[in-house]
Amino acid sequence: MPQFSVIIPTWNRPEELVRCLRSFATLKYPSRDWELIIVNDGGERSFSAITSDIKKSLPVRLVDIEHRGVSAARNFGAKLARGYYLAFTDDDCRVEQDWLLMFENGFEGGKWDALGGQSLNPFPESIPSRAYQYVVDFLYDYWIDKTENVLLLVSNNVAYRRTVFEALGGFDETFTIASEDRELSFRLVAEGYRQRYCPDANVWHHRNLTWWEYINLQFRYGRGGYYFHEATKQIETNKCIKPHLTKHYYVELAQSLWRVKAPLPMWLLLINSHIAHEAGKVYQVFHSFYHSETGKD
Repeated sequence: MPQFSVIIPTWNRPEELVRCLRSFATLKYPSRDWELIIVNDGGERSFSAITSDIKKSLPVRLVDIEHRGVSAARNFGAKLARGYYLAFTDDDCRVEQDWLLMFENGFEGGKWDALGGQSLNPFPESIPSRAYQYVVDFLYDYWIDKTENVLLLVSNNVAYRRTVFEALGGFDETFTIASEDRELSFRLVAEGYRQRYCPDANVWHHRNLTWWEYINLQFRYGRGGYYFHEATKQIETNKCIKPHLTKHYYVELAQSLWRVKAPLPMWLLLINSHIAHEAGKVYQVFHSFYHSETGKD
């Protein structure tokens, strides 16, 4: 049985997927100890660029399913997995050579049930891409509880003990917009499992965002945040899932930006993107209310 099963959902990004797979060809981890499962979420072109050489060079399995969303694709891959650990990344990411080794080291000792790695930005000249990475890194340091659990593990670089993932039922497949990783993170801690940030397990996130793309992404995250808050109402209030916060999020974020002397454009982008995030929540409230009243899809 392999130590790790790596699962990548994909949908009609064949060139991105091939570049991702080429990074796995440089992975420094015994080939017998890991497997790679690529789940095509109903795309017509997803596997079109994969050559026979790529298939021969990697312990890869290509799987097609009907389009049901990224959560369903990840869960389908997990059901096929044989590894002791499940590691997830996305098709627009490139893994570092020691990625799985760093996760393996993080799991040693048995204290942790899930680990979230660091997502690195290969576009330092891009303010939106810098902002995306900065906020994720900030949340890993900010959003923790009193027992050192990180309360958000981002799904493009995360690993779980398979037994824990299966016990939790995987990602909630009703989350089709965003925040499915946030919901699973809270549910995992609420059930008494442990998770932490593992900054040595690195992937490069090749997503060169424009200003509009970043703001629109935050609007989508806001919409997903509505579903997250609705879902977590069903989770029994427990001290282990209460963030141990000393300051308000926006105050702490502003002080953090000031300390690192963030450029003015990043300040402006983050202000506008957080407005978009809140607008997404409001939009989804009214959208859900309207559809519940009218019965329309």
